[in-house]
Amino acid sequence: MTPGMRWLRIIQLVFTSLYTMDLTTVNLVLDDASPPERGYLETLRKDTEQVLAEEEGKWTKDSVAKMIRMDSAFHKSMRLNGIVTRGPERLVVAPDGVTMPTGLHLPEGIHVGIACFDNDIYPNAPNFNAFRFSRMH
Repeated sequence: MTPGMRWLRIIQLVFTSLYTMDLTTVNLVLDDASPPERGYLETLRKDTEQVLAEEEGKWTKDSVAKMIRMDSAFHKSMRLNGIVTRGPERLVVAPDGVTMPTGLHLPEGIHVGIACFDNDIYPNAPNFNAFRFSRMH
């Protein structure tokens, strides 16, 4: 592979990752901004300011990890507006497959993903609630 071909592939990967991050950020801002009476943006701003005050204004991996509500808001926004509409896929690797409690058999090699819009799992699942997952901690 020539150096030019390597750079072309790197540029394609960078473009794809930037597009995905841009899409995720735009969706989060739109989700958090409407409706304003829920106060999502104000709460996220206060939480971010508090964490940065504790961390002397430094954005580090540890300081970002303390932003539980921000993580929850991203998680929920990506669940509703993500590029992939089902949760993380898993590959069945058991040689005999897996039989679910309902009797459904999943053979070896099948990919399984879960759509998270079930009201039995998440009350009012299709509606945006920025702090749904932070309340679970």
